Amino acid sequence: MKIEELDKDLEQIKKKTPHLYSDIFYVSVPFHQFYKKLLGDADSVLKSNYGISSIELDTLACLYYSGGDNCTLSPTKLSERLLFSSSSLSKLLKRLEKLEYLIRIPNNEDKRSTLVKLTQKGEELLLKASVALKISDEKCFENLDKKDIIHLKEILFKLNSSK
Repeated sequence: MKIEELDKDLEQIKKKTPHLYSDIFYVSVPFHQFYKKLLGDADSVLKSNYGISSIELDTLACLYYSGGDNCTLSPTKLSERLLFSSSSLSKLLKRLEKLEYLIRIPNNEDKRSTLVKLTQKGEELLLKASVALKISDEKCFENLDKKDIIHLKEILFKLNSSK
């Protein structure tokens, strides 16, 4: 969508349904479109090349980067970090375990629970897929210079801190 088309469409919303119109649409509509492009491109690269989704890669990355030297976390910590419900996480972990990207191990500190550990195969996939994802992300942001990137980061953090 071109900027002129967005302006025209938003003027129509303002005219036909003024109670639904907001000036914030000039930002939110392109933001949603970009988000879909960014996530769609990432999922396309991950699915076609590695057979996984971005949330599955996020799970492996969370274990790798947040799970200490042994790349291990409790399911509760994983769900907190990934902002996932425990039932959704359970399905996700079963799939990744079936693909041998992670294993569940007994929790020595609490015999009633298990921990989730990244396997060597999962680490290798994470590192390969992350390179492809980096390239995909760089393409999405190629029209921004370093100053734009810093400014956008600040804006996004500002938006994330709003209630």
